[in-house]
Amino acid sequence: MEGTLRLGSSTSRRAARRGRLWSVVLAAGQGCRLRDTVRGLLGATLPKQFCRLGGAGTLLQESVDRLASRVPGARTVVVVSREHRAVAREQLAGRACRIVSQPADRGTAAGLALALPPILRRDPDAIVVVQPSDTGIADDAAFLEGIDTAVRAGGIVLLGVGSAGPSTDYGWILCGGVGGPLRSVDGFVEKPSYEVAARLHREGHLWNTMVLVARARDLFDLIADVVPGVALPIADAWRDARPAQALRAAYDTLPRADFSRDVLQRAAGLRAYAWPARLGWSDLGTPDRLLSWLRGRGPGELARRLEDLLGGIPGVASGLRTMSG
Repeated sequence: MEGTLRLGSSTSRRAARRGRLWSVVLAAGQGCRLRDTVRGLLGATLPKQFCRLGGAGTLLQESVDRLASRVPGARTVVVVSREHRAVAREQLAGRACRIVSQPADRGTAAGLALALPPILRRDPDAIVVVQPSDTGIADDAAFLEGIDTAVRAGGIVLLGVGSAGPSTDYGWILCGGVGGPLRSVDGFVEKPSYEVAARLHREGHLWNTMVLVARARDLFDLIADVVPGVALPIADAWRDARPAQALRAAYDTLPRADFSRDVLQRAAGLRAYAWPARLGWSDLGTPDRLLSWLRGRGPGELARRLEDLLGGIPGVASGLRTMSG
């Protein structure tokens, strides 16, 4: 690959230079799993990241603001779907973020690859924090502590959280080694059986939050090495005199690729930081997790409304009583 994105920099040169910290916020999800719940609860047809779920702002706004003490808005790139560009611009007004819209959904590998060339053009040695915008985090101080540790460590560092139980619908990071804040990444397990999840929980492996810290160049090179049919057309399109038009044409030919499954699982030398349980992380991917999240934020009208909504769904009310018992 040519140009500014891939220069074959030596290790000594990289060690001598340290780029600024940037943020990439992935906000292009359609929120399919929680769509009906959000509609019934808020009357909204937007994906959950654009909704206010018990906090001072929407999940997208909270994701951007959580890193504001480390990363200014001018060094924040938010990836959205084309249909939600206007609502993202409205919600992030005044924060100076760069909003990049995907011409089509081609998976999270393409979404991340789309965000990196504009950063590398301005800061070839940039370090990026990548985070999804549709998860809940209760303890911002714990979040920043993990980010700071990962930045100091260098390399590609995934940030996971200690499991609270044998979840079968979370992704897991298999970790090796003990001692110190970082552990080696030995592999991944996606949506295991209950028996496997129980073993992973007992052995102290981590839930995958999909938050990571890395040099932007290393991250883009990794995507280009593993799924070149995704990364290289995007890089070429950004160099075009009319990038928006070139990106639309490129996306017509891109294969679909998931960053976690298709890229990270084929990477070597990854490390993981284990956030403590007090982080209060949830993917908010199911109605019961959303209810637990709202209850954790204290008694409120939104939690009561969700209890009423779910209590009227056959087979759900008994599950909620079990959760609260």
